[in-house]
Amino acid sequence: MILPEVEISVERTSDGAIFRFVSSGKPAAAMTLAVVREGESAPVWWLVPEAAVHEFPFTVVSESKATGSTEGADTPEGLSEAELEKKLVSDGANRRLGSVVYGEVPAGFRQALPKMGRPPALQPGVVYFVSVLGACQGQARFEA
Repeated sequence: MILPEVEISVERTSDGAIFRFVSSGKPAAAMTLAVVREGESAPVWWLVPEAAVHEFPFTVVSESKATGSTEGADTPEGLSEAELEKKLVSDGANRRLGSVVYGEVPAGFRQALPKMGRPPALQPGVVYFVSVLGACQGQARFEA
């Protein structure tokens, strides 16, 4: 399964960052957004759909560059590749993301990490990745 690419731009601000997401000329439709510090695996900030009651439906088993493919992913028991694709592109599972301010949870999403409070401040000089996945996928590298 190949998902459409998301164009991601990052604008650094005095106290964080603003992320902008465009896919096919309109705001991207995604079901998860994550900000990860380079060299780490756990996100410093992770958003999922407000209605999500479980963690994202699969985990990537290697840290290679995102390809838009679910190859190399662990899927929940009993969930076929076709069912996973249907979940990823479902309008009900995805929310529109035009722009997001780091630390501000947009409508239709909830913060999965950190569990409580604001995410940690972005550290100057440190490299991070912002990624989105859902009906489209993309990743951008930026330095805080």
